[in-house]
Amino acid sequence: MRVMWVFGMLLSAPLFGVLTNDSVLKMLEAGLSEDTIVLAIQSDECEFTLDVDSLVALKQGGVSERVIQAMIQIMNQPVEPDSSANTSQDDLDEDIRDTPKPVANAINDSELVPPFIQPEVGGEYFTRFTFSYERGLYRSTNYRRGSMVPINTRVRVVSFAPDEMILDMGGARIKVTNDREYTNGSIEDFASLMLSDQPTRIEAYGEKRANEIRNGVLRLGMTREQVIMTRGYPPKHETPSLDLDRWVFWSSRFVKHTLVFYNDVLSDGRGVF
Repeated sequence: MRVMWVFGMLLSAPLFGVLTNDSVLKMLEAGLSEDTIVLAIQSDECEFTLDVDSLVALKQGGVSERVIQAMIQIMNQPVEPDSSANTSQDDLDEDIRDTPKPVANAINDSELVPPFIQPEVGGEYFTRFTFSYERGLYRSTNYRRGSMVPINTRVRVVSFAPDEMILDMGGARIKVTNDREYTNGSIEDFASLMLSDQPTRIEAYGEKRANEIRNGVLRLGMTREQVIMTRGYPPKHETPSLDLDRWVFWSSRFVKHTLVFYNDVLSDGRGVF
């Protein structure tokens, strides 16, 4: 246990200091590969400036779309709670009660979400939620690490195997693995949650909310269905029912992120505003 705790602390400790736009440009000028730069972004504290002019400057400086997307993704990640803080559950509940409660969008989600289907090998589908994959792998534990795949991305099912599905995304292949202890179901069940035969009509929420969902950015006031579109499904071993008022996600093996609902809309979550 002590070895695992120390390993987790090492992973959370800054390796290079706080990374900035200039840091990324310096790494690029030094000849570091895309993979190395993305890994550095994912492994350290970052304070990127990502307004339009800054994004254009990065592109003109030779920074690839993949690296820029990694920068955007890391800045949109929720800030995780400090596990060393001595905050009691009663204190958290009191804070939640005292927080002004957001109001849900008036649009009925059920009118926009396509019906569940059973995907088949060779079929072309649309992703039902935004997710992230790393080194060609997406696990049903739903970590928020690596490259992001927006909702409504067109994919083709290449194959099914026990607890495994291969997707083709415009020539890039992604392996989807099913961890039964976290899904309580088969890979076919998870494929039904993940894929649909028609896109989700997120444009009906308006351009701002649609872009938040595509980019995996959680916002207070989102409905439960909108949170799923934005973040995917929480693992069932700590969130056995989507009717619960607290959903627990993992950003990585060592970092949890809890979301709180009030009257069926997202009302609290570290880094969510």
